[in-house]
Amino acid sequence: MKLQLQIDVDPEADAAYVTIDDAAVTQTRELDRYRILDLDSAGRVVGIELLRVSSGVSLEGLPFAKELAPLLATSNITAW
Repeated sequence: MKLQLQIDVDPEADAAYVTIDDAAVTQTRELDRYRILDLDSAGRVVGIELLRVSSGVSLEGLPFAKELAPLLATSNITAW
């Protein structure tokens, strides 16, 4: 099954949100103060909130990092 990731960027907030699935968010898990995972009731990642994106985004430890890199690039967000 191919992931259909969608990114929404808010330049004023210097943030981006990646939607992975449209399931309801029931919990969040903070990887660090700039990367937050939204999880569904089964604990699956359904969204990723990225803060301070103008400074770039570390993909280390992020689920779907391989798929995120080109998606972020299309929004002119540097990822490493």
